[in-house]
Amino acid sequence: MKSFWLLALVACINILFAILLIHKQNHLIKLLYSIQHLQEQQAELFEKKKHILYQINKEQQLSQVQSFAHKQLHMKPLKIKDIKTVTLQKE
Repeated sequence: MKSFWLLALVACINILFAILLIHKQNHLIKLLYSIQHLQEQQAELFEKKKHILYQINKEQQLSQVQSFAHKQLHMKPLKIKDIKTVTLQKE
């Protein structure tokens, strides 16, 4: 009778360990999926960053700035004859 209860106890412990192992594996799979998802987001954000930096560099070119100033702001190139000097008199 004693050996029956000992055998039942060992069987219950083995079942408990099997359940815990399955739980651990499921948790590990969820974490690996989360890591993969975050890595995909990181790669996507890196590509967006590269595109934004390209756009910034493109817009900072002198020809782009001059074109924007002329077309959008209706600015004209400054000629030397248009420059006037202003002097302040001290009292």
